[in-house]
Amino acid sequence: MRLLTARDFPHPALGLVHLADAIERSRPLAPDEELSVAVHAEAAEPHPRGTAFAVVAEVRDADGAAVWRSTSTYLRRGRADAPHAGAEGGERAGSRARRASAEHAGAEGGAAGSGRAGPGGRGGPASSAGEVDGNAPTVTECWSLPADLGRRYARVSGDRNPIHLHPLTARPFGFRRPIAHGMWTTARALAALDEVLPESFAVNVRFRAPAELPSRPTFHAAPTADGGHAFGLTAATGRTLLTGEITPCP
Repeated sequence: MRLLTARDFPHPALGLVHLADAIERSRPLAPDEELSVAVHAEAAEPHPRGTAFAVVAEVRDADGAAVWRSTSTYLRRGRADAPHAGAEGGERAGSRARRASAEHAGAEGGAAGSGRAGPGGRGGPASSAGEVDGNAPTVTECWSLPADLGRRYARVSGDRNPIHLHPLTARPFGFRRPIAHGMWTTARALAALDEVLPESFAVNVRFRAPAELPSRPTFHAAPTADGGHAFGLTAATGRTLLTGEITPCP
């Protein structure tokens, strides 16, 4: 949030929409260990509904080893800006944002109020990391997302984006009701699978449509043949809100 709200940051923090998360964990982290965190923004790219850019956070332990890394892709809605050539990451970063832009054109910001389901259709989990093992047990659970979830998470995270807080503050940004934070839904999906998470893994999450507050979506997960899990979150209407996959790292 210090990065996004800095005076020289090229995009306003208010109204940013979270499109996707990619997280890599090389080992479990102890609650009491000392860690260093570095965060930077990568080059922006045009998106069908504005401008997309990635924020990368890297966590290192006391020995300097990288133990956790996340890449979150955000959308600034409106007219697309020219690529920000001075941003850290250069062409490689721009290519990543461009891929996210193409893949998530129907994601939470663009889908709000449109009535269209994003890619992934309806129902249970879909995976690009591996084929779902049809003989393995699956997970299905209903989540209860209260109306004040966005405000409660904002107090913990410091992310007080108005699209998450109240209907009156979400409406000017094109949302009928406040929506759940993307980081919260990613964390909640991982918590649902906590008992089966490998020691080292990568997780990719794509936000297909907004999870409105309050609501009662259904979470689905199934093991994949490569030892990971595919998962998804579905609204009561059948609309896909989120899809993702967990892949074990060597």
